[in-house]
Amino acid sequence: MSQRKRQVPLSPSMRLAFQSFAVNSDGSAVATSSHPYDDERFYAFVRVCHRLRRRLSEAQVSQLLCGVGFPKDEADEWGSLFYHCYGVLSTPIPQYAISRERDEILRGLRQPYRKRESR
Repeated sequence: MSQRKRQVPLSPSMRLAFQSFAVNSDGSAVATSSHPYDDERFYAFVRVCHRLRRRLSEAQVSQLLCGVGFPKDEADEWGSLFYHCYGVLSTPIPQYAISRERDEILRGLRQPYRKRESR
């Protein structure tokens, strides 16, 4: 008995972002040809997944990419990158960094405004 992999469920907006990245207008996989916007489209896919709180595993992203014609090794690399990018978006900004930036802004507001002298 062969084991079939379960299909990765994607919402309509996730599917649209994925296909924008992974599939050319002629239906071929992007892996067969590169485009300057490939990275931007991939990051858009990650952002859509993050906004919908749908963290896909590296294996799921790899499975999706292999399903549209990506070579396994390249699909695995994109899967790893997806996992990393999603993690970056999910990492909260430390409070000390927010406080430091806020303090610098307030300090700048307290300084008197000096009108630049015209020549």
